[in-house]
Amino acid sequence: MEDGGNWDNQSLKALTGRIAVKNGIPEGLLQKLIQTESAFDPQAKSSRGAMGLGQIMPATAKELGLVIGDEKTPGSVWHPESNLDASARYLKKLYDKYQKEGITEKEAWNFAAGAYNAGMGNIARAIKKISHESVKTWDQVAQVLPQVTGKYSQETIRYVNRLRA
Repeated sequence: MEDGGNWDNQSLKALTGRIAVKNGIPEGLLQKLIQTESAFDPQAKSSRGAMGLGQIMPATAKELGLVIGDEKTPGSVWHPESNLDASARYLKKLYDKYQKEGITEKEAWNFAAGAYNAGMGNIARAIKKISHESVKTWDQVAQVLPQVTGKYSQETIRYVNRLRA
């Protein structure tokens, strides 16, 4: 269904797969991300304000060109296809950033997942804490993440572990 209304899990999972392929993301990774973020509930809203299938924060939604509209309005954060596409574009942007920094493909997806969950700034601060050596693996970041995000670090570490292929 393309109009935004009455999506079932099977349709949403198929759409997620198509959007993953379109954006150059491993299909299973985007499926796991959406399952973890919203359990494929297009109307999911977190207590922190994250919205829709990909649980996109308002500032990120704006950056990705989404508007606050209803589920039938293409381009709205609540429109399932628009939200999935924006989530995929954002994840790919994060992946590309870490690839350009010399991180291997597999590890770059882990870094991207960590940044999707905790924010790029927090991951950058964790990387700075281990600047005495070359940072190449997510596990290096996970070791120092508690110094950056405190108790929230465990949520991010579990998140990345769930999404790992």
